[in-house]
Amino acid sequence: MASSAAMVQALIVKAGGIGGIGKLDCSEVKAAFGIVSGRYKDLDINKGENREHGGAPASSFYESGRGHAGDVKLDGCGSYDPANAWCWNVDDGQTHNTEHRYLTDRMAEFQSSNGGGQKTLTEHMDAYQKAAEDCLVDGDRARDLKDPERREMAKRAAECMREEQEAAFAKEDCKVEGKTKLRAQSLPLRSERPKTLRRR
Repeated sequence: MASSAAMVQALIVKAGGIGGIGKLDCSEVKAAFGIVSGRYKDLDINKGENREHGGAPASSFYESGRGHAGDVKLDGCGSYDPANAWCWNVDDGQTHNTEHRYLTDRMAEFQSSNGGGQKTLTEHMDAYQKAAEDCLVDGDRARDLKDPERREMAKRAAECMREEQEAAFAKEDCKVEGKTKLRAQSLPLRSERPKTLRRR
């Protein structure tokens, strides 16, 4: 659940205004947006939420599928385990106008960009960081927070999530190097993308 507008404004004052937001502690920024994150298998979800694999879709690490029996991992992805991968709790499970669908569609567009083809984990994380930032700006978390502070807070939150993703991919139970090339176009490119995000 997102924090109150008063709490968010207090954080901005603590940071010294918009120019200091980039230095805010990650736990405070995540709390301001109601971001809960961790390993897939450790995250509890509330009704109407889903676990979103951040950084790169789980399906990107396999020749086909996303980690079920018989799915073959790509070269360099031998230690990847979707259950140990970094996730965060997002709104709903791929239905229209929800955070989950928004992020999936953004990553599908990234995978299809520049003619498609394989892209590295680092490239996926770069694209995901921007998608997560936009999701927080356009969505309903900390809704009373307005630009330019809103954009700067969302940017900082996305940076914090990126740091967590990098740390997760460095651990032995889900290790994948940034230079590893992932599956091309593992997500469906839908013709219709939500123009707005539903209120949580």
